[in-house]
Amino acid sequence: MIMRVTSKDGHDIRVESVRIWRTYLGLIEGYIPPDEWYARMVSNAEENTPYSVHVLQPETEADPDIPERRWLPPVAMQAEMTSAPLQDEWCGSALTVIWFENRVGDVPVTALVEKVVGDLCWADVSVGFDY
Repeated sequence: MIMRVTSKDGHDIRVESVRIWRTYLGLIEGYIPPDEWYARMVSNAEENTPYSVHVLQPETEADPDIPERRWLPPVAMQAEMTSAPLQDEWCGSALTVIWFENRVGDVPVTALVEKVVGDLCWADVSVGFDY
């Protein structure tokens, strides 16, 4: 566990891992519309995490040189989290959250994670799991 945060609905959340990467990492050349790149990122996360994936939809920004093109924020973040079970038959509840940031150097990563987790209604977005 990296840190503990209380969700908006009062659940004690254990942040198990945090990943930060450049949003367009892996795009060698060309332009891919934000919705398509976003869908690829979500699909990749769903394939590589044992938890349910919840993505906070980002605002896109117009390309200053080609206004009809839009871009996602430059930094993508992912946190895998667990908490107590929401129902008696489960061993726990879990969730992977993906979100985007414009800048991460000015704010501690823990503050960025605390803000996102603190805004979650855990019971609405997490799923139960068994060992």
